Amino acid sequence: MTESIVILGDPKKTIMRHQLRLIHTVDSKGTPVVMWKIELFFKWVKQHLKVKKFYGQSANAVYSQIWLALITYCLLLLTQINLKTKNSLLDIQRLLKDNLFKPFNIFLEILQRQSSRTSRGRQKNDYNQEFEQLLKRIESETSIFLDTYDVELNCL
Repeated sequence: MTESIVILGDPKKTIMRHQLRLIHTVDSKGTPVVMWKIELFFKWVKQHLKVKKFYGQSANAVYSQIWLALITYCLLLLTQINLKTKNSLLDIQRLLKDNLFKPFNIFLEILQRQSSRTSRGRQKNDYNQEFEQLLKRIESETSIFLDTYDVELNCL
């Protein structure tokens, strides 16, 4: 296995700001493998597989932990696909943990329930709509509104 730090681009014209790690290795069958976005892989592992730290220091311990995390992720993904649910993988994982020692049909019932939340969460402002409302208000009201609005803006 060899590891290099590389910068892509033409030094005279365009050059990358950030360095990349280029790793040359071979798989178990002897086929050459080149990886150059290894940081993105570990970022994905941390975000999706929830591997924040390794519990062992040997290569076998690290491999075992990554394999277990990958298997867990795949099982959650298969559960999501087979049950045709729109719940996130995180929601499915939490439900499984909460209902681990309950019958599976209870888990299915909870998973299939519609959300009881009435709030749609924080909504983005529609500035175009606010502007249109402001224009209508200006057109419909007298100049008193303009004076008041101007004062409000100046106070901010």
